Amino acid sequence: LAAGSQGRETLYSLLQRHASILFILHAGAALIVVLNFPAVLDLFFQTRGETRQAFNIFLVFLPGLIFFGPLTAQEPVYEAAKRVQALRKLTLGVSAGNLILTFYLVPAAGVMGAATATMLTMLIYFLLFGRNLSITPWADRFTYLVAGLGLYLIHTLLSWLSWSGAVTIWLGPVMAGLLFYACGLFEPALKPRRTQALPSL
Repeated sequence: LAAGSQGRETLYSLLQRHASILFILHAGAALIVVLNFPAVLDLFFQTRGETRQAFNIFLVFLPGLIFFGPLTAQEPVYEAAKRVQALRKLTLGVSAGNLILTFYLVPAAGVMGAATATMLTMLIYFLLFGRNLSITPWADRFTYLVAGLGLYLIHTLLSWLSWSGAVTIWLGPVMAGLLFYACGLFEPALKPRRTQALPSL
């Protein structure tokens, strides 16, 4: 970055904050939707009870979406760092990877193969995002991966218990909140916002 160390630190803190908040919100909302999928789908569509295939596709697609979503809001960091070309190369490379995965997986697994290809592509984007910058909003990707795994275990447990939606709609977010707190995701999210202006980048 062309800015001084103070500018880099401020930008780093801001991106960490945004990434953490978006991940927590997306993951919590995803858990609620998955635990109450038929009811949520019925709010928007007339499914007549035919939700199993849509649910299976959503489950495959969801892990990549949880990690990919917060990053889309962080892409302007490449412009701030004057590395737009690097973002373009990353996007094109990941898109090419998606085409290759789709080419191999769709003939073998049909629509589930397409969902898997998209999910894997989004995870690759998550792992590669910001690696060629001097700062990144995902400095500790392992923390987010652990949080994602823990979220999957919470979903598995609550699905196995088969409790009513009236219970899971609040218990799921509470358990996810405790998980995120234990992983340290709330620390950057709750940091006070810095008031100083960013130096020109």
